[in-house]
Amino acid sequence: MTKQWQPLAESPALQQRCREQVVMLWQLLQRKAPCLDASLLRGSGTLVLLAAQGINNKIKGFSEQQLVTCLNQTFANVATLGGDNSLFQGMAGIAWLQDHLGSNRDIDNNLTFDQHLIALLKQQPWHGEYELFAGLVGIGIYGVERAERATGLEIVNLVLAQLDALARKAQGQMYWQTAKTALSFRPEFEFEQFDLGCAHGNGAVLGLLLRCAEHQALLAKVKPMITALTDWLVAQQNPPGIGSCFPSLAGLGDKSVLGWCYGDLSLSLNLYRAGLVLNDNSLIDQAINVGLATTTREDTYGGITLCHGAFGHALIYQHWYSLSGLSEFKAKGQFWLELGLSALEQKLDKDLRLSDMRSGLISGLSGIALALMAMSSQQSPKWTQLLLLK
Repeated sequence: MTKQWQPLAESPALQQRCREQVVMLWQLLQRKAPCLDASLLRGSGTLVLLAAQGINNKIKGFSEQQLVTCLNQTFANVATLGGDNSLFQGMAGIAWLQDHLGSNRDIDNNLTFDQHLIALLKQQPWHGEYELFAGLVGIGIYGVERAERATGLEIVNLVLAQLDALARKAQGQMYWQTAKTALSFRPEFEFEQFDLGCAHGNGAVLGLLLRCAEHQALLAKVKPMITALTDWLVAQQNPPGIGSCFPSLAGLGDKSVLGWCYGDLSLSLNLYRAGLVLNDNSLIDQAINVGLATTTREDTYGGITLCHGAFGHALIYQHWYSLSGLSEFKAKGQFWLELGLSALEQKLDKDLRLSDMRSGLISGLSGIALALMAMSSQQSPKWTQLLLLK
């Protein structure tokens, strides 16, 4: 097996096509009205990330001055976050960017925010959400980014303690319920909801635990949690014939989408990573089987964004291939990459209106451009940690 980053766009011609579309998208974003939202999810924060990646990948049309402009715009709009502390929608995302860009090497500009988070996380019980976008998992991802600092490590440990307190525990398993007040709660279903997804559910918790497992100071604490959660997740599989191995909600029995937000593709990748952490060959084999099953699904074209579109599929398959070395993941990733490029080049999707699309990371133009850079570069993209893919 290989664990070296393997770009899907192998040929110089395909790499050039990817880069041309990145430049086109960046130019389009520059022409859009200035973002009044500072967040990573849909605001100028994601433009900062894109500008930094464009410069790092030496793509024509990206400049330091543009990065500074995006940064200034983001800091000017921080008040629009309204005191939100979350990763994708609030201040934790802006603070994560500071670390990601290396702005805190000499002077740690995040210490005051860290102290604010620490005080917040010490409150019992936790009244917020547990998920990635707006809850504990996202704050934990910020903390892991700076776990070499005392405040970062304390944030992670407090997040883990809050997650432990919120968890349902039975028969050696642990898992998390979606509160009725959560934005992701589905009111059409009256039963208790246990979301399996990477964005809003138990898949997100697994992604955070796997990031924590990379740090020796946290490994002993999170390994039992990874074992308990993966045991529960594996038990939630659909019976044969549904069309997906996992439902979107535990016990729902639906065919989950092929995507990052929900479904077999992102969940199988992280189950595989969990198997590596636990040295569990049975879990590794089960995860590979679920992942390979996605390569034969006949899902129709559903757009091009990261959430559940062509470039999101391709990006996850690239992570799968880079971890496992299995050619099936490479081939399917290249299939979705070509499909997405064809849509951008107006050969597939004649109704695609890029000018009407948002700027954001998950469902917008910036995320598409970031994915294209990742799939045409020899450099492993650190930013996909935000998506819990590594």
